[in-house]
Amino acid sequence: MTATAVSPLRTADLRVEDYGDAAVMVTVDGATATVAWPRLHALAGRLTNLDVVGIEGIVATFDSILIEFDPRHVTMETLCELVRRSDGSPFEEGREAVTHRVPVLYGGDDGPDLSRVADELGLTAAEFVEQHSNALWRIAFLGAPAGAPVHDGSPFAGSIARCEQPRLRVPAGSVAVSGHQGVIYPIDTPGGWRLVGRTPLTVIDIAKDPHVGYVPGDFIKFVPVSADEAESLIGVPMGGWP
Repeated sequence: MTATAVSPLRTADLRVEDYGDAAVMVTVDGATATVAWPRLHALAGRLTNLDVVGIEGIVATFDSILIEFDPRHVTMETLCELVRRSDGSPFEEGREAVTHRVPVLYGGDDGPDLSRVADELGLTAAEFVEQHSNALWRIAFLGAPAGAPVHDGSPFAGSIARCEQPRLRVPAGSVAVSGHQGVIYPIDTPGGWRLVGRTPLTVIDIAKDPHVGYVPGDFIKFVPVSADEAESLIGVPMGGWP
């Protein structure tokens, strides 16, 4: 069974469009990610709290929401109406934003791209580490794979290019940058972001529900540590380091 395509919904500057036969994409016309992010994440939280039968997933990113649904249980027209009613309605945050301190062993084998990234930004490696670790990065959304904390708040004026050739394996815990964003790889996976360091903390625990201890809107503060300090922290869960 497939959904019937509908014309894009517009509520003021909100736009909801078909995204295949079992998903819709929600965006804000003419808004930068900085402006759209809080509005869309509040909307995603409100829709999640409604617990609508047939909505299979709600994925909020920097500037959009993907709503996946089962057309056997909910129609696209119904989803559009739910979005229209939920936009701008009160949303009670589940908790206040938390700042997660994340120890990082910068450079070397753990951050093989650090020196080159610093050079491209016109910085020394030490200056890059200082600026990267002094910034307060906001977790913008949980990305792939496995709820990776994609964060923004870059202190660097320049945009950082991705790897010319993606790596087939990026070790879990790798701290990476690209564009004006950053990410911590929660598991071993292929990836094309530039690796500047690695945290010994365990980012995810699939035995728990939820399997990550952070949410969009939380913050990350990176803390440079020595190799000995990093070794002593192996296995400590993210959020469990003071």
